[in-house]
Amino acid sequence: MAFINKTISSALTQVLIPAGSDYPNLNSLRITNTSPGDSPCKVDLYISSQNTGNFYLIKGKMIKAFESMILDNNSLKFNNKSRKDNLGNEISFSMNIKLTDPYSIVTPSVDIIIN
Repeated sequence: MAFINKTISSALTQVLIPAGSDYPNLNSLRITNTSPGDSPCKVDLYISSQNTGNFYLIKGKMIKAFESMILDNNSLKFNNKSRKDNLGNEISFSMNIKLTDPYSIVTPSVDIIIN
């Protein structure tokens, strides 16, 4: 599987892995707060499907300035390969992230490494 490296500096929801892009097994995900100054960053990480909605892996997790959070394969199960449900509808999940500065001082920023 390919390595994914992303830098996100936005309070808008960002797609980390698009739906149907065939990432059958993730080994780890590291999120490092790179926001300016000593600003913490609040993180929502979720998978989403047009048919079933959002399912949160992390909701409102605060990452202190210059610190990282790691999810490994024991806590991160994600397979976004397209498949059909019992009614024949195609289902595929995307992985998304939303960043928030809890004090509304700076634009939150993180580096993400997915393996």
